[in-house]
Amino acid sequence: VTARADSELRDKLGAEGYKVVIAVSALDIADGDEAYTFTVQGTDASGGNPVNVGALTLPAGAGVVGQYVIGVDAASLDKLAANVSDVELNVAVGVAGTTPSITVAAAWMAYDPL
Repeated sequence: VTARADSELRDKLGAEGYKVVIAVSALDIADGDEAYTFTVQGTDASGGNPVNVGALTLPAGAGVVGQYVIGVDAASLDKLAANVSDVELNVAVGVAGTTPSITVAAAWMAYDPL
């Protein structure tokens, strides 16, 4: 998920909220101890200084195929760069358990006018 200078969300950062939507098409919970964490990280234009701006944890054995939504505070994004069009977002996926496996079909950022 990236909000770049050519994004339709340009110049809206810092004014409202956003939702990062993650579409999961497959995941393993067979052993009941598999857990998954999605972390939204914001960086400046150089890709440096990553800051966690949102996260969601699926407890062990509780994940399902579908969409997951993480709210992102726009004010936090505004602090990452002097020019808000230089902010980039990435979604990191952490896994744990006996046989963790996950397929993320897509991820995107949606404007949330609050």
